[in-house]
Amino acid sequence: MSKPTLDAFRRWLQVEIAETEALEPSRDRDKRLMHLSAALQEAMAFDVAYQLRVEAEVPPVKTERAVRLVSAPPEVQSSANQVGVCRHCEAELTEDLSFCAACGDFQ
Repeated sequence: MSKPTLDAFRRWLQVEIAETEALEPSRDRDKRLMHLSAALQEAMAFDVAYQLRVEAEVPPVKTERAVRLVSAPPEVQSSANQVGVCRHCEAELTEDLSFCAACGDFQ
């Protein structure tokens, strides 16, 4: 199986937007549409910025050891759920996830 591409992600977002628009109007629907639209805009902006950097012969991305994903502040997370440390980025893991919330590495 091939790795996902930016184009596949954009297409997935477009399908999600169309399916969400078909739902009954609600606050949750509108919130989901806002998130999906923002993600699609970011994907398109990334694609343009990447191409401009390539054309300018500037490294298009920086490789970081670990990337933090959005998560609840530490005071909101229960320390009772902590079960270990990610083998990839060394972030604390929670037992209810099969992957690291910080870097996405499956455990």
